[in-house]
Amino acid sequence: MARIGAHTAEKMADPSRGMVMRGVVAGVVGALVMSLIAMIVSAAAGAGFFMPVMLIGATYLGEGFNDLPAWSAILGFITHLVVGGAFGALFVALARNITATSAKLAAGVAYGAAVYLFMTFLVMPWADPVMYASIDKGIFFLFHLVYGAILPLALMRAPRAFGDQRRPAY
Repeated sequence: MARIGAHTAEKMADPSRGMVMRGVVAGVVGALVMSLIAMIVSAAAGAGFFMPVMLIGATYLGEGFNDLPAWSAILGFITHLVVGGAFGALFVALARNITATSAKLAAGVAYGAAVYLFMTFLVMPWADPVMYASIDKGIFFLFHLVYGAILPLALMRAPRAFGDQRRPAY
């Protein structure tokens, strides 16, 4: 059995590490819920169930994303979960001192709006112009509000894990 050094053990038990991991998990949960709602709306509109994640996959495949629908959907779904997890970790860092439940929810929704503005108008035009040209920005905004609302709810429900032994901010 391998032994770990005291410094490594101390790092692994760092409470802030646990909070970051909880934020990543909450962000992934929010991204999952957002994706599912977007896919249901897309299917209901006749564009196809997987079109939202396929459009994210266009980040890598460009206008040929429809030529490889399975790869486009897989790449898009993985990308969405990774980005959602990263934004979840950032949310935990920014909102760690908010204590009231209603304030947590309001902060989450406002954060979802900020993520929408950042991703839609700063990142997407150069990273995924196919998606930028294809989406209804109003509906896309609502999807991001859902993401923001899910973040604090997922954090409040998440069990203490990842070495976080003190009472978490959520």
